[in-house]
This record gives sequence, structure tokens and C-alpha cells, in this order.
Amino acid sequence: MASRGAGCGVVSASLFVPVPVRDGPHGGDSLRASTHLQLQPTPMFAARLGFFARVDSSGRLTNTVDDPSSGGFLGYLTAAIAFAPVADLVVTGGVFLPVIEALQGDHRESAIGSLTIAYDF
Repeated sequence: MASRGAGCGVVSASLFVPVPVRDGPHGGDSLRASTHLQLQPTPMFAARLGFFARVDSSGRLTNTVDDPSSGGFLGYLTAAIAFAPVADLVVTGGVFLPVIEALQGDHRESAIGSLTIAYDF
């Protein structure tokens, strides 16, 4: 959680490529990216504000049939608070609020709450 000053920024990206191992429903490829700014007024406390986006290809109902209600683009505004009560332990609570939805088919996303606990061995 530490940075050299009272603030820092983070940018990350991940690519998920599922490998079907059976003839049945499975998700499509997914590119996910995020960025956030962090304000850390004390070594134990930080607040984050950012944006998370994902682009998904259509999933499959079987190995040869696409799922018409899957895939598309989602953009979330994110906010979180991080707390480090002891060295090497960080507890983070946050929300993901959908602000851009360009999804295929008949599905919508709602707000997401998150709680993470991380320990550095």
C-alpha cells in the first residue's frame, strides 16, 4: 500500500482466454483493464478512485453455438478504502458502479461490492 508520497496511480490490464474442455457452455475471451488514483494521507489508510473496463467476446452454449446474451463492453467507476492495521496486511472495501453498458443480448449489470484481504508473506 505504500508509495513515496501521499498519492500514486496504478494502471493494469489482463487477458483471459478460456480453453473449453467439454462440450457445454463456456465464457468467451475477456480483456480487462483498470486504472486508479490513490490518496494515502497516513501509512495505514488510503482512498482510491478509478475506472475498470472489460470487453468480452461472446460465450458459447456448445462448442459450435454462440450465446446471444453474452459479450460486449462494460465500464465501471470504482471507489475503495484501504486499511493496513499491521505490517504486510491490507484490508480493502469498495464498490464498482456500472456507468457504461454496451452488452450483447438480454442482460444488464448492477453495482458490485468488494472486500479483499491481502497478506504479503
